[in-house]
Amino acid sequence: MRFRSLLIGLTAGAVAAVGVVVPAQAHTSQHPAKATVSVLHAVPGVPVDVYVNHHRLLNDFQPGTLAGPLQEPAGTYVVTITAATATNDKNPIIGPLTVRFAGHHDYTIAAHLTAKGVPTATLYDNSLKPTAWGNGRLIVRHDAAAPAVDVLANGAAIVQGLTNPHQAALQVKAGTYSAAVALAGTTKPVIGPAKLPVPKGKDTIVYAWGSAAAGNLALAVQTVTLPKRRPATATVSVLHAVPNTPVDVYVNHKRLLNDFQPGTFAGPLQVKAGTYVVTITGATATNDRKPVIGPLTVRFAGHHDYTIAAHLTAKGAPTATLYDNSLKPTAWGDGRLIVRHDAAAPAVDVLANGSAIVKDLTNPHQAALQVKAGTYTAAVAVAGTTKPVIGPAQLTIPKGKDTIVYAWGSAAAGNLALAVQTVDLRHGKCSFSGMHAYSGSVRW
Repeated sequence: MRFRSLLIGLTAGAVAAVGVVVPAQAHTSQHPAKATVSVLHAVPGVPVDVYVNHHRLLNDFQPGTLAGPLQEPAGTYVVTITAATATNDKNPIIGPLTVRFAGHHDYTIAAHLTAKGVPTATLYDNSLKPTAWGNGRLIVRHDAAAPAVDVLANGAAIVQGLTNPHQAALQVKAGTYSAAVALAGTTKPVIGPAKLPVPKGKDTIVYAWGSAAAGNLALAVQTVTLPKRRPATATVSVLHAVPNTPVDVYVNHKRLLNDFQPGTFAGPLQVKAGTYVVTITGATATNDRKPVIGPLTVRFAGHHDYTIAAHLTAKGAPTATLYDNSLKPTAWGDGRLIVRHDAAAPAVDVLANGSAIVKDLTNPHQAALQVKAGTYTAAVAVAGTTKPVIGPAQLTIPKGKDTIVYAWGSAAAGNLALAVQTVDLRHGKCSFSGMHAYSGSVRW
């Protein structure tokens, strides 16, 4: 972050004298998240001292001066502003003001005048949200002893009726504008006009400060560089549930998994959100031009968890299905059971402790339900019957997690089996049981 002046200069002063103040509730053995904080002195003609939690932070802080940006532990602070001749903060001219800083936020504390000319202070939470491509964000703050104003860009009002101490924010095309401030409903500037660059991908914050009655109205401009956009990622696992068919898995025509064996899983992998083409070939193939499954176009949304299951259709043909694993929280003490039918078999019922909890599940569909955490005797039977064709087996369902059961294999070949995937809802981690882990290198 940086400040620059417009019409009246802002001096970067007192920064060397600034220390870090720890909030009263913080423990020095911990490492709380940090907030970025700047302090703007926009009260004309009044040098001040700034105290935080009753300790002097800034000494002889001059009007038209800024301090920061400072990295401060997240927490609650008491800010008091006194005359520069004070020896403590018992007789403030502004405050005490209780402020709360959240971690990873960017703030400006502005000492300024009210519309009627009384010294005050306002805490602003500076936006760190990304802008559209090619745009910048313009934020205008009214901190002057003046009535409502309009903000003009290239002669046209882009903000109307702005009152002290409020702000207005809008996205504009990056570029240089002729900026001015006029009384609301008029076009005659009381500040400016002046050239105002608005760079792309940044917040340009304009402060109107000073006093109309004293004739010292001015603009100050703060530029906040927004964090670089990091592509959102998805968590992806690949399950090979086609019996007796080693395969290679290609993504966007590049081999991802080599000699991927039946009864094996790969992942979880962190993958950039987006659209991909997945092709599965025989393990002896040298490219993906003659797939046994696919091509399958898949789209991964950021912060989602997916499983790509290569399996058989109900009639025994190789196929693949993309499953979006639920990451929704469960009720306290519960877990979520998800059952997926990926076997060459007719409709099935899923039994827990001898009772059908899922009925008539067909390939490649799934059923989900919340159950009390615990261990169940699980089995799969042909729909309408209770004689297991898979199981019974002990199935542990932990609380706060998704337990995903895959019925796979072929009824005709007599190799039906269960695979179990567990997804930790709090941390987005997953694991498999009843399958082998892929041992080769994986790079999506």
